Amino acid sequence: MRIDCIVPLYLDTPVCAEKMMPLMQRLRYAGSNPVFIEGQTEAGDWQMVQAGVFYLMLQFGAINFLRDDLNNKSGGLIQLLLDAPLVDSKIQPFQTMYAYAQALSERIGARIVDDQKRPVSERALHAIEMQLGVLYETLEAAGMPAGSPAVRRLLSQ
Repeated sequence: MRIDCIVPLYLDTPVCAEKMMPLMQRLRYAGSNPVFIEGQTEAGDWQMVQAGVFYLMLQFGAINFLRDDLNNKSGGLIQLLLDAPLVDSKIQPFQTMYAYAQALSERIGARIVDDQKRPVSERALHAIEMQLGVLYETLEAAGMPAGSPAVRRLLSQ
């Protein structure tokens, strides 16, 4: 079995599998491909999600996801979006997303472009990182750090 798309989900606090299982039932397929869900236990081990266990993080993996679903149905474009205020800056979400975009583009023979379909330059990457730094500092100074429950409540309404 070859998993070719992994999506991590960081949890704020350890969550019991029983609370997640009803939601996980709705995430069993990506298109026509099965999705495999693993959880990182409090001991740091990865395993298929099982009842009675608390998890710190989940990762969703799909077989042939890129080949079957994205290549055939996307019209030649895969768009990655980052809702920066909702993600804790400590995990470096932009850098993580860009590294994922690089790996993905190499894997499927694509290139990384901006919303105008121009190649993304090192200068543009630096400018984005600077803008995000200002955003994170502003949120922190307001007492609402990025990814905090307060910010999530505020922006989800």
